[in-house]
Amino acid sequence: RNDLADWAKDVIKNGGKDEAGHSKPWPAALAEADYVVVGEAFSEFAARTGELVTCTARAEINVIRRTGGQIVLADRETTRAVDLADNTAGKTALQQAGRRLGLDICRKLAEDQPAEKTPKKDKPGS
Repeated sequence: RNDLADWAKDVIKNGGKDEAGHSKPWPAALAEADYVVVGEAFSEFAARTGELVTCTARAEINVIRRTGGQIVLADRETTRAVDLADNTAGKTALQQAGRRLGLDICRKLAEDQPAEKTPKKDKPGS
């Protein structure tokens, strides 16, 4: 059993709520985390053109602020890739979707960070 994986699956399926609608507690493995990223992805065959195979992938994520449980980013990407083998095309499409979503997460978290205060510099001669 993996409590963290079970918790993530439950968040996707039930929004992290129990049967009574109460929020379930965070797993102990997330005690030090500021954000939690949960989601799912899949790829499937799309087309064959001669020897080339095209696969489509879709990835969906939610970035959740651990304190408060707010979803700060909900995003999805659909990508396509071509290769000689369908498993390689599918994996490539999944990598592309994951990379795009990873960059989106980085942008969002950078936007949410408070601006650093720069220390005031002393004037010369003071």
